[in-house]
Amino acid sequence: MRVIFDGIYNHAHQDCPLAQIDHDYWFHHDPKDPRFSWGPQYNYELWDEKLQVHPARKFITENIAYWIREFHIDGIRYDAAKQIDNFDALRLFRETARKAAGAKPFINIAEYLPEDPALVTGENPPMDAVWHDQFFWRIADGILANKPVDFPAIKQVIDPSQRGFTDCRQAVNYVSNHDHRRLMPRLAEYGMFDGAAFGRANLASTLLLTAVGIPMIWMGGEFGECKPKSNGPSKIDWKLLDNEPNRNLHNHYRRMIQLRTQNEALQQNFIQFFFEDPARNVLAFVRWTEHGKRVVVIANLRDLPQNDLHIPNMPCAGRWHDWIADRAVDVPDDGLRIDLSGLEAKVLVWD
Repeated sequence: MRVIFDGIYNHAHQDCPLAQIDHDYWFHHDPKDPRFSWGPQYNYELWDEKLQVHPARKFITENIAYWIREFHIDGIRYDAAKQIDNFDALRLFRETARKAAGAKPFINIAEYLPEDPALVTGENPPMDAVWHDQFFWRIADGILANKPVDFPAIKQVIDPSQRGFTDCRQAVNYVSNHDHRRLMPRLAEYGMFDGAAFGRANLASTLLLTAVGIPMIWMGGEFGECKPKSNGPSKIDWKLLDNEPNRNLHNHYRRMIQLRTQNEALQQNFIQFFFEDPARNVLAFVRWTEHGKRVVVIANLRDLPQNDLHIPNMPCAGRWHDWIADRAVDVPDDGLRIDLSGLEAKVLVWD
């Protein structure tokens, strides 16, 4: 287990001692972006000529080093990094964290919405990873809401290299988070309940855990927590696991996490979309390693069954393993024939 610290380094509270001592020394006099202002915003541009220091940068870097040295955290998620709007300051934070962490692995993640690959690419990027906001909008608010399927856009979020990312550890994918409604209440607003909602949640989890990138799961999402968004404390309702649909979703997440943990194909950058049928809303892709491991995902992106679907160009013929159904699947030389329920994704594994 690793601990990721939520670093609120964009803003403070009006009651913060620094704001009381000398507001305009540490913070911008007025918000840089009044649309997204949650309190005094640190001024990382201000330079104290007398002391030869950026006061806000010095304060925050000392804070970062303190948390790493004293509490041994393993990463920082930088809140509202878009509003920080200073790549030099973010780069300094990353370098400070890496130095304080020493030899142990450490990750710096920016909540920068909408995401910008420039944050994590290049010779000396400001951050190690960034929240992949478009994954949420294309999967949770696109496919699951039964909106028209935009195949190029779907492929771009499943394979972030099409959007400018260069490594599978740079994009943090999610289908819900603390700033959005949970997936189940969101689906309920679309008029989807019971089996219809859980089927979509299954599809979302399959795509989340097989796409290129780091999967992020909001607590309770793995078994269908359905509380509305709240600004106050909200305990997870573990009693939901007494219900069969919630247990089934939980088991599905466990199974997919097991595959992702065990199979190196889902830990690499390699991905190819080898089949798509826009008329039937079916998309298939393969993840692989240089040592021959393969994971194929065949996804029906609409709530209509697809029977006797022919996929002629499977990566290879032979015996595959249907990971979700836990059974063997023989693929002949002329390709795979398969039945898919509405919004179902098959996961086939070749070891």
